[in-house]
Amino acid sequence: MKIRVSLLVLVLVLLSSLHGISDEAGTTGFNSLKIMYSARSNSMAGAFTSLDDDIDGVFFNPASIAKYGNKRELSTTFMNYFEGYSGGSLVYQLKKSEKGNFAFFTQYLTSGDITRTKESDNGGYYEDGTFNSTDMLVGLTYAHYFNKEVSLGFNAKYLNESIDGNNASALALDVGLLHRPQNDRIRVGASIKNLGTQLTYFSDSEYDETLPLTYSGGISYRFDLKNGNSESDFKPTMLVSLDITLPKGSDFIGLVGTELKVHEQFFLRFGYKTNSSDWKTGGDFEGLSGLSTGVGFIRKSLKIDYSINSYGDLGFVNQVSLKYLF
Repeated sequence: MKIRVSLLVLVLVLLSSLHGISDEAGTTGFNSLKIMYSARSNSMAGAFTSLDDDIDGVFFNPASIAKYGNKRELSTTFMNYFEGYSGGSLVYQLKKSEKGNFAFFTQYLTSGDITRTKESDNGGYYEDGTFNSTDMLVGLTYAHYFNKEVSLGFNAKYLNESIDGNNASALALDVGLLHRPQNDRIRVGASIKNLGTQLTYFSDSEYDETLPLTYSGGISYRFDLKNGNSESDFKPTMLVSLDITLPKGSDFIGLVGTELKVHEQFFLRFGYKTNSSDWKTGGDFEGLSGLSTGVGFIRKSLKIDYSINSYGDLGFVNQVSLKYLF
């Protein structure tokens, strides 16, 4: 009973915090922290705060892995991004302990070569070689479950940004809560991501780049679908997940995703983000803004996921994830 009361108190605190900063405007630095690596989650528009069946859930809600799996698991993701940028992630989950779970993760984002442009003495501009930018993040997750209904988790993260030989770094903390009601089809989650501070700066002026603080809450429900083949043990299911997020300096964003288990080894996924208007510029692809889709395949200890997300006329972002249990 005390844990349920504490859960309600924490949810109320989260809601009051959301209300208190909903009108806050401004920009943030360390924007690579906004990128989420996981083909499965991105095919579902990132509506992942309440899910507890994926090791990549550490990026959305660190509490999600408290009761996940009994084996070690390795997950790696590759992403192609805009304007020649690319990135990826790696998550390694240790074998689950009696009351919780540990995981280690890392992420990177790199630009490749960018042409350096300088101003000449006569006011013109000229090219002067190339430079690149690289963001590297390392982190540790611990998730603890108090009982079969409530789990709490934390991520500790260190991020370093490098642009043309100049560096800045930051420390950040994620906090997550996951609730499993008596109805085992339902999951409820909440998280606060990127609480932290800047450690080092790009210049001596020590311009403070605030971290992209993000509040998230989500709920998911798993449906059993009718199986037309009564002789088969396979039971198709449909997972529907809904998230509400509030990034610092932005409006509320709704994320909805669904996953159809159409075969024992094959999944279809779809998603939509309500901030699709952010990428509508009147071009040919603006009608696809905010949409996402993907597929998943499981074979014994191997999992393969693919996602494609539309950002309107900015283009499409693809991710591929490989997971292995051992």
